Amino acid sequence: MSSVELLSALQQMMNPDEVNQVILVKEGEYLLERTVEIPQPIVVAGQGKVKISCKIGAPFHFLQAGHVENVEMFDNCDSEQDSQDRISNETPGQSEVISGHSRRV
Repeated sequence: MSSVELLSALQQMMNPDEVNQVILVKEGEYLLERTVEIPQPIVVAGQGKVKISCKIGAPFHFLQAGHVENVEMFDNCDSEQDSQDRISNETPGQSEVISGHSRRV
């Protein structure tokens, strides 16, 4: 899955057919151009080592309940190199809860 495919999958969730939605993200590193707004309740889960960086803002903004599991996220990365630098400087395994949303950093 590429960064473009990840964005496409997230955008398809804008008009879901079902109430409970889960996106399973394949192992890899992804760089989004800007924050993706997710309007409905959703779970984003990583399979293996998943790292999602965003050039402008946080990778995801949940308008309702949202949960992110097994995904490292990095905000405001100017470039892929900036993303790599932040990834290498992070302490793995720390969890953080922000506004009721679980976020693994």
